[in-house]
Amino acid sequence: MNMADTVISQLNASAAIWSDKKPIAEVVLKIKAQKSELESLAVKQTSAITKGATMTLKAKQAAMVNLAMQVIQKLRPFATVTNNQDLLSRIDYTISDFTHGKQIDALSRCMIVLETGRRYQAEMAGYELGPEELDALEAAINEVTTLSGKRDGIIGLRKTATDSIAALIDQIRHQLELLDDLIPGLVTDHTFVQTYKNNRRIIDR
Repeated sequence: MNMADTVISQLNASAAIWSDKKPIAEVVLKIKAQKSELESLAVKQTSAITKGATMTLKAKQAAMVNLAMQVIQKLRPFATVTNNQDLLSRIDYTISDFTHGKQIDALSRCMIVLETGRRYQAEMAGYELGPEELDALEAAINEVTTLSGKRDGIIGLRKTATDSIAALIDQIRHQLELLDDLIPGLVTDHTFVQTYKNNRRIIDR
Protein backbone atom coordinates (compact mmCIF):
# COMPACT_ATOMS: atom_id res chain seq x y z
CA MET A 1 0.00 0.00 0.00
CA ASN A 2 1.88 3.01 -1.31
CA MET A 3 0.41 5.59 1.04
CA ALA A 4 1.36 3.63 4.15
CA ASP A 5 4.89 3.13 2.82
CA THR A 6 5.25 6.88 2.20
CA VAL A 7 3.97 7.81 5.66
CA ILE A 8 6.07 5.21 7.49
CA SER A 9 9.16 6.31 5.57
CA GLN A 10 8.65 9.91 6.72
CA LEU A 11 7.95 8.85 10.31
CA ASN A 12 11.01 6.60 10.45
CA ALA A 13 13.20 9.43 9.17
CA SER A 14 11.93 11.87 11.82
CA ALA A 15 11.22 9.62 14.80
CA ALA A 16 12.70 12.09 17.28
CA ILE A 17 9.89 14.52 16.52
CA TRP A 18 7.00 12.22 17.42
CA SER A 19 8.34 9.16 19.28
CA ASP A 20 7.62 10.67 22.70
CA LYS A 21 3.95 11.16 21.77
CA LYS A 22 2.41 7.92 23.03
CA PRO A 23 -0.84 8.05 20.97
CA ILE A 24 1.15 8.53 17.76
CA ALA A 25 3.71 5.89 18.66
CA GLU A 26 0.99 3.32 19.36
CA VAL A 27 -0.69 3.95 15.99
CA VAL A 28 2.63 3.72 14.15
CA LEU A 29 3.35 0.36 15.82
CA LYS A 30 -0.06 -0.92 14.72
CA ILE A 31 0.52 0.16 11.12
CA LYS A 32 3.93 -1.54 11.06
CA ALA A 33 2.47 -4.73 12.53
CA GLN A 34 -0.36 -4.77 9.99
CA LYS A 35 2.06 -4.19 7.11
CA SER A 36 4.25 -7.01 8.44
CA GLU A 37 1.21 -9.28 8.55
CA LEU A 38 0.48 -8.50 4.90
CA GLU A 39 4.05 -9.36 3.96
CA SER A 40 3.98 -12.59 5.98
CA LEU A 41 0.76 -13.64 4.30
CA ALA A 42 2.33 -13.13 0.89
CA VAL A 43 5.38 -15.19 1.86
CA LYS A 44 3.26 -18.09 3.15
CA GLN A 45 1.26 -18.19 -0.08
CA THR A 46 4.28 -18.17 -2.37
CA SER A 47 4.99 -21.47 -4.09
CA ALA A 48 7.82 -22.63 -6.34
CA ILE A 49 7.58 -22.20 -10.11
CA THR A 50 9.06 -24.89 -12.37
CA LYS A 51 11.83 -23.68 -14.66
CA GLY A 52 10.14 -24.98 -17.81
CA ALA A 53 7.02 -22.88 -17.21
CA THR A 54 8.82 -19.66 -16.35
CA MET A 55 8.72 -18.01 -19.79
CA THR A 56 5.06 -18.85 -20.35
CA LEU A 57 4.18 -17.73 -16.86
CA LYS A 58 5.95 -14.39 -17.32
CA ALA A 59 4.02 -13.74 -20.53
CA LYS A 60 0.71 -14.63 -18.87
CA GLN A 61 1.54 -12.48 -15.85
CA ALA A 62 2.37 -9.52 -18.10
CA ALA A 63 -1.00 -9.93 -19.84
CA MET A 64 -2.76 -10.12 -16.45
CA VAL A 65 -1.06 -6.95 -15.24
CA ASN A 66 -1.94 -5.13 -18.47
CA LEU A 67 -5.61 -6.02 -17.99
CA ALA A 68 -5.53 -4.92 -14.35
CA MET A 69 -4.05 -1.56 -15.32
CA GLN A 70 -6.77 -1.10 -17.96
CA VAL A 71 -9.41 -1.65 -15.29
CA ILE A 72 -7.65 0.78 -12.94
CA GLN A 73 -7.57 3.39 -15.72
CA LYS A 74 -11.36 3.15 -15.93
CA LEU A 75 -11.92 3.15 -12.17
CA ARG A 76 -9.59 6.06 -11.38
CA PRO A 77 -11.42 8.84 -13.30
CA PHE A 78 -14.75 7.60 -11.93
CA ALA A 79 -13.35 7.71 -8.39
CA THR A 80 -11.89 11.17 -8.96
CA VAL A 81 -15.09 12.63 -10.42
CA THR A 82 -17.21 11.17 -7.61
CA ASN A 83 -14.57 12.02 -4.98
CA ASN A 84 -14.60 8.41 -3.80
CA GLN A 85 -11.50 8.32 -1.61
CA ASP A 86 -12.12 4.73 -0.53
CA LEU A 87 -12.11 3.59 -4.15
CA LEU A 88 -9.00 5.65 -4.93
CA SER A 89 -7.13 4.04 -2.06
CA ARG A 90 -8.12 0.54 -3.17
CA ILE A 91 -6.66 1.08 -6.64
CA ASP A 92 -3.56 2.92 -5.40
CA TYR A 93 -1.27 0.84 -7.64
CA THR A 94 1.27 1.71 -10.32
CA ILE A 95 2.65 -0.67 -12.94
CA SER A 96 5.74 -1.19 -10.77
CA ASP A 97 3.56 -2.44 -7.91
CA PHE A 98 2.58 -5.37 -10.14
CA THR A 99 5.89 -6.02 -11.87
CA HIS A 100 8.30 -5.74 -8.93
CA GLY A 101 8.31 -8.01 -5.94
CA LYS A 102 6.75 -11.39 -5.36
CA GLN A 103 4.39 -12.99 -7.85
CA ILE A 104 1.85 -13.60 -5.09
CA ASP A 105 1.70 -9.85 -4.51
CA ALA A 106 0.82 -9.23 -8.17
CA LEU A 107 -1.86 -11.91 -8.02
CA SER A 108 -3.35 -10.53 -4.82
CA ARG A 109 -3.38 -6.97 -6.15
CA CYS A 110 -5.00 -8.06 -9.42
CA MET A 111 -7.65 -9.90 -7.43
CA ILE A 112 -8.35 -6.76 -5.41
CA VAL A 113 -8.67 -4.75 -8.65
CA LEU A 114 -11.05 -7.39 -10.03
CA GLU A 115 -13.21 -7.44 -6.89
CA THR A 116 -13.29 -3.63 -6.82
CA GLY A 117 -14.24 -3.46 -10.49
CA ARG A 118 -17.09 -5.93 -9.94
CA ARG A 119 -18.29 -3.84 -6.99
CA TYR A 120 -18.44 -0.52 -8.88
CA GLN A 121 -19.05 -1.61 -12.48
CA ALA A 122 -22.83 -1.14 -12.30
CA GLU A 123 -22.41 2.49 -11.15
CA MET A 124 -20.02 3.40 -13.93
CA ALA A 125 -22.28 4.07 -16.91
CA GLY A 126 -20.32 6.23 -19.34
CA TYR A 127 -16.90 5.12 -18.09
CA GLU A 128 -16.81 2.11 -20.42
CA LEU A 129 -15.89 -0.52 -17.87
CA GLY A 130 -17.75 -3.51 -19.25
CA PRO A 131 -18.15 -6.97 -17.74
CA GLU A 132 -16.08 -8.40 -20.58
CA GLU A 133 -12.99 -6.55 -19.32
CA LEU A 134 -13.52 -7.90 -15.82
CA ASP A 135 -14.13 -11.40 -17.17
CA ALA A 136 -10.87 -11.15 -19.16
CA LEU A 137 -8.98 -10.09 -16.03
CA GLU A 138 -10.47 -12.96 -14.04
CA ALA A 139 -9.50 -15.41 -16.77
CA ALA A 140 -5.96 -14.05 -16.80
CA ILE A 141 -5.72 -14.38 -13.02
CA ASN A 142 -6.89 -17.98 -13.28
CA GLU A 143 -4.28 -18.73 -15.96
CA VAL A 144 -1.45 -17.33 -13.89
CA THR A 145 -2.70 -19.18 -10.82
CA THR A 146 -2.85 -22.46 -12.76
CA LEU A 147 0.64 -22.06 -14.20
CA SER A 148 1.95 -21.21 -10.74
CA GLY A 149 0.76 -24.52 -9.38
CA LYS A 150 -1.89 -22.81 -7.30
CA ARG A 151 -5.02 -24.27 -8.91
CA ASP A 152 -5.84 -26.37 -5.84
CA GLY A 153 -5.58 -23.33 -3.63
CA ILE A 154 -7.19 -20.69 -5.84
CA ILE A 155 -10.38 -20.46 -3.84
CA GLY A 156 -8.46 -19.91 -0.63
CA LEU A 157 -6.09 -17.49 -2.35
CA ARG A 158 -8.95 -15.44 -3.78
CA LYS A 159 -10.65 -15.38 -0.38
CA THR A 160 -7.41 -14.21 1.22
CA ALA A 161 -7.01 -11.45 -1.37
CA THR A 162 -10.57 -10.20 -1.15
CA ASP A 163 -11.10 -10.74 2.58
CA SER A 164 -7.90 -10.92 4.62
CA ILE A 165 -5.75 -8.59 2.53
CA ALA A 166 -8.57 -6.14 1.90
CA ALA A 167 -9.43 -6.19 5.61
CA LEU A 168 -5.82 -5.47 6.56
CA ILE A 169 -5.71 -2.60 4.07
CA ASP A 170 -8.86 -1.20 5.66
CA GLN A 171 -7.25 -1.47 9.10
CA ILE A 172 -4.13 0.34 7.90
CA ARG A 173 -6.27 3.03 6.28
CA HIS A 174 -8.10 3.52 9.61
CA GLN A 175 -4.80 3.93 11.46
CA LEU A 176 -3.63 6.49 8.88
CA GLU A 177 -6.84 8.43 9.42
CA LEU A 178 -6.10 8.45 13.15
CA LEU A 179 -2.65 9.87 12.39
CA ASP A 180 -4.33 12.58 10.30
CA ASP A 181 -5.88 13.85 13.53
CA LEU A 182 -3.08 13.03 15.96
CA ILE A 183 -0.10 14.53 14.16
CA PRO A 184 -1.45 18.09 13.68
CA GLY A 185 -2.79 18.01 17.24
CA LEU A 186 0.32 16.72 19.03
CA VAL A 187 3.31 17.66 16.87
CA THR A 188 4.55 21.25 16.97
CA ASP A 189 7.12 20.96 14.17
CA HIS A 190 5.35 22.82 11.34
CA THR A 191 7.60 21.47 8.57
CA PHE A 192 7.05 17.87 9.66
CA VAL A 193 3.28 18.34 9.89
CA GLN A 194 3.09 20.00 6.48
CA THR A 195 5.21 17.29 4.87
CA TYR A 196 2.95 14.66 6.40
CA LYS A 197 -0.15 16.41 5.03
CA ASN A 198 1.44 16.72 1.59
CA ASN A 199 2.31 13.01 1.57
CA ARG A 200 -1.26 12.13 2.48
CA ARG A 201 -2.53 14.09 -0.52
CA ILE A 202 -0.40 12.11 -2.97
CA ILE A 203 -2.20 9.72 -5.30
CA ASP A 204 0.46 7.62 -7.04
CA ARG A 205 -0.58 7.11 -10.63
